[in-house]
Amino acid sequence: MCHKGRVSLDTKCTLQDLGTTRGKPNCARKQTNCMEILIVFLGDIPANLIKITSKSQRPIAPCARPVFLYTLNCRSARNKTSSICDLIISNDIDLLAITETWLGDSDQCVISELLPDGYKFIHKARSNGRSGGVALVYKSIMDVKAVSREDTFTHFEYLECIINFTRLCIIYRPPPSKKNQLRNSVFFYEWSHFLDSVVVDHRELIITGDLNFHLDNVQDPEGVKFLRILDDHGLVQHVKESTHSGGHILDVVIVRDSSSILYGEPCVTDPGLYDKNGNPAGDHLAICSKLTLSKPARERKSIKFRKLRDIVTSDLSDSIRSSFELQKGENSVEKSVNLYNTTLKNILDSLAPVQSKLITIRPDCPWYTSELRDAKRERRKAERQMRRTDLTVHKEIFRSHCTQVSKLAIHCKRSYYSSKIVEMGKDQKQLYHLTNRLMGAKSDVILLATVSLTGRSS
Repeated sequence: MCHKGRVSLDTKCTLQDLGTTRGKPNCARKQTNCMEILIVFLGDIPANLIKITSKSQRPIAPCARPVFLYTLNCRSARNKTSSICDLIISNDIDLLAITETWLGDSDQCVISELLPDGYKFIHKARSNGRSGGVALVYKSIMDVKAVSREDTFTHFEYLECIINFTRLCIIYRPPPSKKNQLRNSVFFYEWSHFLDSVVVDHRELIITGDLNFHLDNVQDPEGVKFLRILDDHGLVQHVKESTHSGGHILDVVIVRDSSSILYGEPCVTDPGLYDKNGNPAGDHLAICSKLTLSKPARERKSIKFRKLRDIVTSDLSDSIRSSFELQKGENSVEKSVNLYNTTLKNILDSLAPVQSKLITIRPDCPWYTSELRDAKRERRKAERQMRRTDLTVHKEIFRSHCTQVSKLAIHCKRSYYSSKIVEMGKDQKQLYHLTNRLMGAKSDVILLATVSLTGRSS
């Protein structure tokens, strides 16, 4: 029995379970609000009270069409263009954050090879040396603007973009060595300064990339310090699986601790990268994150066409014969030509009128064959079996399928363009257009520093 100013032993134990009595609170349930305490005493919720959900516990609404963000350290995109292009098309990726591109400002041909139709590319190369570099591949229908900063950092590379009022930061931190003379103390100073500037932004924040810390090792002082700095800034790292062949978590997906931008936890998957010879390449796994952003509809365009196959040959012959018999007579050459064109156009309009329709523009890969599609289907089956059993034999079977698919993809691509060149023969115009396409003359590459930090176009 409870008296005024007193709490019974049973009630006190109950309040301790809820983390409300004096003393050390129960951390696992410290977010419990006063409504649960009222339920203990009253047994039911009064009619004039409602339950308030805190921001950190805000439920995530079901997302019918989430935006897919992939994070990948490709360790040189120069010899993996075909596999990166295949990764984008196979998974219908909306945003692909790439670290260690090893690309320069003059590598237009390489960029063209890794970009499928309907995608654009933002890249920031390393100022010195051939390695490093960060980039973002995204669908052209998405509203993406690059962000420029006045301050510069010496111990990590970064690329910032604004996507649907969301700030996306792609980071790569090279591991310290005697050659680069980088120091962790300087990195943590610059990293704290960087976070100070981005967390004050009112927009949603996503930081992803390769930080080269063993975040799975609680005994690693550098990794622990990195996570502590994130916690001090109200940020959380969500990748929980190994992202490197060495068995450590090196790649990250970081958001605010109160954010609901992520739809579920990020998952780690094998990107199936291979080099120009079809051999497995790369030592990092890819991270797939589903974002609760409004996914734009695919780009559509209007086309005009005639159903020429529906024309009956006899009807066409009769129409031409009757039309020209009615128009017999002596005319000048110019008038006869105009009469000929007008008559045939009118006949064509009557038998096969011009029609228009809207079509959806989808990423296109002209060298993609049915044989390659079947091989990739078998690879997916092997991957599902590997994930289900986690046996070494099934891992070897999966890697064998990956090698088979990669070599087949390279063969299909070479065969397609070789046959196109043979078909064109001596047609210099067609050869010129094909060469321009292969060399990347029409690729959309956006230079950095197109938008200021305030979001205004520069």
